[in-house]
Amino acid sequence: MIIFGRGGYWLSLILAGIAVSILFSSIVMILDTYLLTIIPTLPAIIYLLFGTVSGVNWSDDVVMLSVSLPILVYMVMSGHEINLLMMGDEVAQAGGVSPRAFRNILITLVGLVTAVSVSFTGIIGFVGLMTPPHITRLLISSSDNSRVIPLSVISGSTIMLYANVVSKVLVPGGCYAYNGNNESLWCPSIINIA
Repeated sequence: MIIFGRGGYWLSLILAGIAVSILFSSIVMILDTYLLTIIPTLPAIIYLLFGTVSGVNWSDDVVMLSVSLPILVYMVMSGHEINLLMMGDEVAQAGGVSPRAFRNILITLVGLVTAVSVSFTGIIGFVGLMTPPHITRLLISSSDNSRVIPLSVISGSTIMLYANVVSKVLVPGGCYAYNGNNESLWCPSIINIA
């Protein structure tokens, strides 16, 4: 694992260990997906661990949208404050933002959106971690959160749409492990960071 690290620093070693763990976890999930095609009566917890949108209906979408949309609008409207907070607590205070209070508000709101989404779809990893924020920043060559946040929502939704289409083709009528697929695709980017 030290091969992945740059200079052998402990942080690189930890990131490389996380990447290897995620890679093997995704392999196990993909193999378990095969088991789901053979044994379709596995417990419901398996579907939540895999991360799937197969059980989500329109009323679930309304609940998720009613929670997510106001929070998304607040985040976009607070883009300037988020930018200041990203530059450090001293800069945020100089810009009129109370870092501790604003950070607590953001953590609460993001936790609420995450809780509502995961309660309906299960754990779908790496879509919010790697794809939207980092790739969007690279594509628009900007870190302005008033632009990055809405474009991240669009890029993450687009990736999940394509993942859903691919899952319907690969496992027709069954459950496909989005989590395993996303982890195996994005694991190299964590190795690159390490």
